[in-house]
Amino acid sequence: IGRALKNCRPRLSLGTHEAKLRLILIHPGFENAYMESGPTWPDTIVMPVNLLRSGVRLAGLSPSLLGPVACHEAIHARQFAQRGGAWRLLERATGFKINTQGSTESWFIEGLGTAFEEGHGRPWSRLDGAYWRGAFEAHLAHHGTPDTSVLSPYYPPLLEFGGDYVSGGYFVRWLVENFGWSAVQGFVESQGAALLPILGTGLRFRQHFKAPVNLLFRRFYSQWRQRHPIRTRPKDQQVLIDRVGLFARLSRSPRSGLFAMYRKGLDQSAQLDLVDINGRVIASRSVGAFAGWGEPRAELPRNVDGFEFGRDGSLYMTILLPNPNGRAANILFRLDGSSLKTTGRWSLARGASGGAHPMGRTYVFVRYEGGDSWLSQLNLETKEQVDLWSFKDTSPPLSPAFSPDGERIVFVRGRADGRQQLWLFDLIQKSQRPVSIPFQLLHNPRFISQQKVMMACEFEGRIQACIHRLDRDETLVLSKAPYGVLDPQHQRPRGLAFLNRTAAGWSLDQVEDRRVQQRFPFTPEAVSGQFFRPASLSSRETESVSWYQGLFLPRFWLPVVSGGSRAQEAWRLGLWLGGSSDLLLHSYYLLGTVDTGGDEPSLEVFIQGRRWAPWQTTLGLALDQDGLQGNWGLERALGSFWGIQAKATGLRLRDGRTFLAGPRARVQYRVRERTGRGVVRRALFWDLQAAWFPPLGDNAPLLDRRFELAVTLPSLLSPRQNISTF
Repeated sequence: IGRALKNCRPRLSLGTHEAKLRLILIHPGFENAYMESGPTWPDTIVMPVNLLRSGVRLAGLSPSLLGPVACHEAIHARQFAQRGGAWRLLERATGFKINTQGSTESWFIEGLGTAFEEGHGRPWSRLDGAYWRGAFEAHLAHHGTPDTSVLSPYYPPLLEFGGDYVSGGYFVRWLVENFGWSAVQGFVESQGAALLPILGTGLRFRQHFKAPVNLLFRRFYSQWRQRHPIRTRPKDQQVLIDRVGLFARLSRSPRSGLFAMYRKGLDQSAQLDLVDINGRVIASRSVGAFAGWGEPRAELPRNVDGFEFGRDGSLYMTILLPNPNGRAANILFRLDGSSLKTTGRWSLARGASGGAHPMGRTYVFVRYEGGDSWLSQLNLETKEQVDLWSFKDTSPPLSPAFSPDGERIVFVRGRADGRQQLWLFDLIQKSQRPVSIPFQLLHNPRFISQQKVMMACEFEGRIQACIHRLDRDETLVLSKAPYGVLDPQHQRPRGLAFLNRTAAGWSLDQVEDRRVQQRFPFTPEAVSGQFFRPASLSSRETESVSWYQGLFLPRFWLPVVSGGSRAQEAWRLGLWLGGSSDLLLHSYYLLGTVDTGGDEPSLEVFIQGRRWAPWQTTLGLALDQDGLQGNWGLERALGSFWGIQAKATGLRLRDGRTFLAGPRARVQYRVRERTGRGVVRRALFWDLQAAWFPPLGDNAPLLDRRFELAVTLPSLLSPRQNISTF
């Protein structure tokens, strides 16, 4: 991360306002990175030590080599630091909810960060990766339109990445190539210095780039089409299923020959299908049925990985789900290969997906702990875990897989130059060595025989199907798909099946007689590649962050003026403060008011804590001329479906009377299923509450009971609609 921030320093010259930058590395289990600004602290990048999402590896990154992501966030910090005048005070008053750079729209903000990510010791961005580029090229070649709707983060065909990241990134890169970095600097500076930045953004853009956005995008689109002509399938590549889904994964059973497909479409929820060679569905099951309908992350394709049939005939897959403490953990599922029924479930904690032993008794995966990694083995019968090898540098293994005899393991490792290499680990001799030349991307290697490993590799800017021959020390490129493949599968005797990238997502294609397109023999020079070494940081450069750091520095402050509609009602003046700790484990707000005569002061305090996750606590206190009121709450989630909550309110009046409202307890149950567009297709929710109120005056005690039921069903008229009944 430190190397990447140094490499992208030229891009951090954006604007004239200097800004300090602070980097916080947080505990594993947080699967995101973000930048936040504050009124009293430096711009802060918050990042986990590693990211386990499958999309991270497909983009060409390693879970622990996240330098380009840090550079992306640093560019955001630099852009948002360009603010001046009265707007700087207003931004601080609103906790930076209002920012002068926000009206430049997400395609420019995220596009700027994505286009100039730096990493691997050289200029590099996720846009340079074959996975992102293939998706963008396929869409623009066949269904692209020369209008700016492609830049929307919700543009349907690019939902997997976000149109603002992909389209915005390529468009911003084109703007810099044609108008220079000075034009970007000028636009950002003028936006930050504007008196009313929410008005005239388009005019300022036109001033620096000499044309409106829509016209420039048409030019970009036209030049892109000229540089990237439409590609077609080779004649020997046949289509088995034209539309698999916008998101998909594939595996083929070595026993039955059936295909297992994970797929999710724009108007289709995530599901597993068993399909024969003719495309006929043999069995089908909703992913939410076994992974948790109530947990949205279960249906996100980027959280699904390790999708493969074992030689025992079972289907294995991992899904990144929250554990009882609210942190992300990889859950390994084993499904029956003929009915898709769940036959086993194990937690890999902070482990990345791997492969099952041929006998189905153990599972090899990559275990992470902080910045360290181990090649580990989990006994599926006893749940015992054994570390096979410790990796002392920050280049961990990726996608390990057993050989048919169970004595060797292949895996991928990232190099310091950003390329990836296939390695072999011998379980008998306890030794490891590289076996292939470096590629820009290697993904999901799997043995198809004792000496052959099938995988996806980057060739000529596209992801293609490849086989590595251990007996000949060479890698063979076998496909020539127009925009890339994913999850290639071996078909006897010399067939090949894979997911083929299309403008609509993925299709299932096959090649009956595969041919070698290119050979890459292993050379001694391939062994000399350097790997990242852990950086030694002195205590002067690093410091720990306590759970309460920054808690007492308000992030939001705003004057409050209120008054009644009647003339005799006094106006009230006050101040509203809000804040949270730097790690967002605690938050609060404080509201104090007084009338214009200086009488009848009131004070409200609300505190919420997440430090003891999965329990969340809330405390509230309100004081005015009539008395004192206190509120207390406690809640937690129980798995993916259930939630419990308890609350109570007490009131102490000035005349000495005391009342208790509650305690109130509630139990909730929620299941739901959503499409790729985010539309809830099916849902069931019920809420049971009960509260007890002690005697109040001459009234008897009261027991309040409530029950709420909500059902959502698919509409028969349109797959994009639903019908809700309460």
